[in-house]
Amino acid sequence: MHSKRHRNLRDLEMKKRPVGLFILAGFIILGLILFFSYRAIKGLFILERIIIKGNEVLSEEDIKRIAGLRKSAKRSLIEISSSEVYHRLIGSPWIKEAVVRKGLPDRLIIWVEEARPEAVIKKEGRVYLIDDTGVILEELRQGSPVMLPILEIDYENRELLTEALLLLKEMRTLRITPGEGNIILTGSKKEDLTILLRKDADNRINQVSIRVGYGRYNEKLKRLIDFAPSIRQRAISPSIIDLRFDDRLIVKENKDGS
Repeated sequence: MHSKRHRNLRDLEMKKRPVGLFILAGFIILGLILFFSYRAIKGLFILERIIIKGNEVLSEEDIKRIAGLRKSAKRSLIEISSSEVYHRLIGSPWIKEAVVRKGLPDRLIIWVEEARPEAVIKKEGRVYLIDDTGVILEELRQGSPVMLPILEIDYENRELLTEALLLLKEMRTLRITPGEGNIILTGSKKEDLTILLRKDADNRINQVSIRVGYGRYNEKLKRLIDFAPSIRQRAISPSIIDLRFDDRLIVKENKDGS
């Protein structure tokens, strides 16, 4: 009885072996089919064009470099991770937002929302470009020409920095510019915010200090704009204009006319 049961178990095991081998062979064949199918599909979707939209400050080559898509050997769209490209892009301070889409069979489409340099600020003895939220974009090389407003304030004082940037925004909205001179914002605290309009005339520095103070920037600057024609008509050469009072504007004239 025992010998018969042993034979039956052995026969059952021998029957199972071919079935197991067939299943294993089936998996191997399926894996090979998938592998070669994947290779074939990759070959159909080779990246030929990268379409970049929304960039004005950064060049297309800049964006490709940031995204890790420098020109090299042919790559398949299937191998490129849209998520990885997206996170590379928004990891740059120059790019606020991005959208990455694949356009089969051969295109990668990238849309970016760029940060814009709005001012220049000094930090620890170095000069940096910052955007409208105070984020540092890049360091300026020594001797680089500066065509943006200059913030001579403490970068670490975030409240003061925020107010200075709000004041700059209102100035841009009202198109207040120094012509060929410079705009400098100074102040040790928000209540002391002052605009310096500085112009080099015949190798002499001609500077007007506009004391703005804290808050109501649009209202104060409009008052300045309304009063400007009167200053010109009276041929006044102001050295200080104080906008901090609600009901009046105070002008201190430059006596030597410089």
